[in-house]
Amino acid sequence: KQWYQRRVRGETRVGGGCALFINNSLSVTEDLSWGDENNNVVAVYIASCHTVIASIYRTGEYHYLLEELQSFIDKNSEGKTSPDLYIMGDLNLPSHKWEQIDGDRNYMATDEFSQANFLSQIVLEPTRGSNLLDVILTNRPSYFVFTDVEATNMISDHRIVTGVLGYNLTKNSPDVKGLIDLHSFSGINFHKGDMSSIRDMLSEIDWDELWAECERVDGLDHITAFTHLLTLTVLQVSCLFSPKKGGSGGDPGKDRTLVKLKSRRKRLNRRIINLKVKGASLTRIKKMRVQTEQCVEEIRSYLLNQINTEEGEAVSKIKDNPKYFF
Repeated sequence: KQWYQRRVRGETRVGGGCALFINNSLSVTEDLSWGDENNNVVAVYIASCHTVIASIYRTGEYHYLLEELQSFIDKNSEGKTSPDLYIMGDLNLPSHKWEQIDGDRNYMATDEFSQANFLSQIVLEPTRGSNLLDVILTNRPSYFVFTDVEATNMISDHRIVTGVLGYNLTKNSPDVKGLIDLHSFSGINFHKGDMSSIRDMLSEIDWDELWAECERVDGLDHITAFTHLLTLTVLQVSCLFSPKKGGSGGDPGKDRTLVKLKSRRKRLNRRIINLKVKGASLTRIKKMRVQTEQCVEEIRSYLLNQINTEEGEAVSKIKDNPKYFF
């Protein structure tokens, strides 16, 4: 059974309020509780995963509330990158196109706050009648596996909004390395990567064939499917020729066959150098160069086969579950 610590802000004049329930395995570094007769906010900062989570209830002008929340975010951003932001609640703003509402201070304040923190609103269905009132604002929309809106038989006339992250906040540690996803671009050490090999390998890929494959993906439009497959392909190629962050910086390839082929290429190159130093005949040097070129071709073919196999698996994964890449 899981137990939660509670952060609550008292009710407003109209009977609303907000609360946060935080898993006990997460240590709250700092919290914020602010409100007036019309608006409330409760927020926490969790240093172990460099994350700010906030719950808001709004019925009146709330630019002062947003100023308090912004100060809280800024305070926990000093000397660091911006924290992951998950801001949820009932904003009572029926139109989600905030930037298109002229003259309303609440819409303008929400739009300015969202732009300042690079926030996206990820709830796309109405939450009360035909109005979208309950939202999730985040600067990490790609971290969400999915969001859902469902009816409730409870006393509220609002629907329940659920958002699920693709990772477990409780497993992150204060160490910055723990915040790096080693299976994403952020986990690749491009400073030690072989950019020439990455460029050469990408030039060998048949992008037209990849584009054609995406035409047959169910559940996603053509461009979206191709964008995800393109991203995955570039990521895979980058991983082949770049070490992971925090690693030893050695050969990033764990595949024994690939390691053997590369070692053989190095030995052949050394032999060519030694033959030149010893004044060997051009015929002998030429034969050694042919062997080296054959080895390079074997490496290229092996890597292309790997990529083709992984691309096929990726296409199958998209077909089976269109939400996989989100």
